[in-house]
Amino acid sequence: MHAPTGVTRAFFVGVVTIVAAFAALADAANDPLGTVEVDLIFPRNETYAPSPVLPLVFAFRNAKPGVLLSPRITFTIWDRDNMSNAVVGESLEVDKANMSTNDPYFLYLGSTKFNVEGKWQLTWTLVWYSCKDERGNGIATNLTDNSMIFSTKNAAPQVDLVAASNDDKCSSSTNVALDITGTASVPNTVQWPGGETCAVVAGSETQPDPCRVKVDSAAASSMSASMTAQICDGLAPPAAVGCPPKDDNKKNSAQRLLVGVIACVGAGLGAALYLLM
Repeated sequence: MHAPTGVTRAFFVGVVTIVAAFAALADAANDPLGTVEVDLIFPRNETYAPSPVLPLVFAFRNAKPGVLLSPRITFTIWDRDNMSNAVVGESLEVDKANMSTNDPYFLYLGSTKFNVEGKWQLTWTLVWYSCKDERGNGIATNLTDNSMIFSTKNAAPQVDLVAASNDDKCSSSTNVALDITGTASVPNTVQWPGGETCAVVAGSETQPDPCRVKVDSAAASSMSASMTAQICDGLAPPAAVGCPPKDDNKKNSAQRLLVGVIACVGAGLGAALYLLM
């Protein structure tokens, strides 16, 4: 079972889950609309050494107008040798994250399920809303599916978020790019969770440019520290994560998370963290 790559479906508005990922760069900073791009930064279609904490990182490029789409990302990672076995699955909510003030914007989580050798299939779906027409008459719910395969194998390269965004690897990402051409006021007769304004989106997806998104060492260290701290604050963190004794962990976890936030701010990015044990 897997989701087809790059297939977009549209439905009339209903109760759906939304999701989001990575955000925008300089030349769109003064443009209230433009192209919003969501990229899966990590993992890529590659082989990595088993890791006590495997990061899953999405990014929004041009995040501020992306808020108009009320996005959400849902994903599942399957054991490729046993496709009835969903190893992890999650819905990443962005409605509580302040995406509009940070660009680019990282959405990330860590999982302890991949400290073993294996072959894995990751399927993810971007769910987003748009105006049905330029007068705001009706809201469409749109789904874009992506799928990729990665492996974990002893003696393979270690997880490296900085290297994953290098120019020789970035083009292998799965992504969605949407061109917001305008906005419309939503009539009082239409109820949806995105407020009074909806986005007018071009009829076809635009060409993505994933190589514009880079993860520097400060951002990578901050994400790693935040993911580790959250796992160590859990009830039974695996020994391989290397958590401090529980008493020390309680005392230091807030400090570690604060350091992570400071590092993110210093690197000029916003972030939301989820946890998958």
